[in-house]
Amino acid sequence: MRNSHVDKRSNRYAARQFVSDIEYEPVESLAMGIETNGNSVTERSQGTVKFFNGEKGFGFVRRENNAPDVFIHANELKRSGIEGGVKTGDRLEFDVTAVDGKGPKASSIKLIAAAK
Repeated sequence: MRNSHVDKRSNRYAARQFVSDIEYEPVESLAMGIETNGNSVTERSQGTVKFFNGEKGFGFVRRENNAPDVFIHANELKRSGIEGGVKTGDRLEFDVTAVDGKGPKASSIKLIAAAK
């Protein structure tokens, strides 16, 4: 049996798969033009701020494509050059990143249009 080793305690074969030098890309991401990096999947998206709590420093954005809402954090807004937070109704463009099974999160945020 190839890529196997013998467990000397039980004299049974234990199959092992050696794929450490192979990189895999999810098929869906190739078709959708989504970039992968490590444990996260990133895609560029646009949406409207559903709400943002400036005191707590977080909120959510409703995406245009009816995908799940995206979490936004005040620290990421500051890193993106948006000082003072955002308001309900502001239009944003951002990267959507899902890391380690957590929900989608916005990064590289750009204010497209301020709410009136």
